[in-house]
Amino acid sequence: MSANDPSAQSPETPKPKRKSFRMADEAAADCLFERLRLHQQRAPDSTEVARAITAKINARLTSPDKHVRQSTLDKLWNKQSGAIQMLLAILETCRDSATCSYITSILREVLCLKQGKGKKCSVPIESSGNKKKDNKKTGKENKVPAVKKANNLARQQCSQHFISINGTQVVIRTMIATHAKRDGNVATELILQDLVWILASLAPRGTVPNLRD
Repeated sequence: MSANDPSAQSPETPKPKRKSFRMADEAAADCLFERLRLHQQRAPDSTEVARAITAKINARLTSPDKHVRQSTLDKLWNKQSGAIQMLLAILETCRDSATCSYITSILREVLCLKQGKGKKCSVPIESSGNKKKDNKKTGKENKVPAVKKANNLARQQCSQHFISINGTQVVIRTMIATHAKRDGNVATELILQDLVWILASLAPRGTVPNLRD
């Protein structure tokens, strides 16, 4: 049998339809954020709709699929989408604990920097006591993937935008209101934890919000 005989060649394995999946996921994400925009325009007082949309966005950010998480983050970081402003508007007026919990979780994921493995979020402040120890570490634990660097840069830029649209004031007002009605609810505690992390990530930017604005 000749080596050039087509029957002698191993059949080509079909390529996974990853591209079509990504296109479908992009369309689903666009539809989700469009629903968020329409909700703000037509029915901003609908608690159930707000809860459903924010729950789906938060689910995408916690998805095991990296592409789903990344595409969702990219849309949230995009200033043109207006997603951050819409989420802040809902957070400031909503009294539903579940919806507020989803929003603060989303904002924490969008704003807080990521460190190495096992460290969810971080605050970009270095302590002098641990600096020498950190410099001695070598190997893979000190290497930050290029994607993570790009994402952290996007988070820093988003933080600046967040501050420019008075997001810090909204976060502080929400924290004060949530703490005032602290009732031992798990959602309430999660909201406060996320708000603390968000403020800690914004503090190094040197902002001093004026609560009277």
